[in-house]
Amino acid sequence: MRQVCSTRMERSSTCARTSAGTTPSTRSWGVHCALPASSSILVVSGRAGYEIVQKAISAGIPVLAAVGAPSSLAVALAREFNLTLVGFLRGDRYNVYAGPDRLTAL
Repeated sequence: MRQVCSTRMERSSTCARTSAGTTPSTRSWGVHCALPASSSILVVSGRAGYEIVQKAISAGIPVLAAVGAPSSLAVALAREFNLTLVGFLRGDRYNVYAGPDRLTAL
């Protein structure tokens, strides 16, 4: 089971949903949660595969973070479409694979 969470960047409101093996439809989920995609972060508890990157891009979500590793195809797609892609997200440690310009040090 994969857990998916989207969080607004300018507020602390969060909406979470689980899905067996696939990311839910990010468009309908964003509408359901009343979150604007352009100011959201999509966080997945598994790997960042090509399909998840594709869904984030099509929904207009600018940042995708995953607990696991991104695939090489996912990294290439994220770079092509200027999606910020973070992998190996654990605590305060992570690797940035694409679009580091959206991230700032706290």
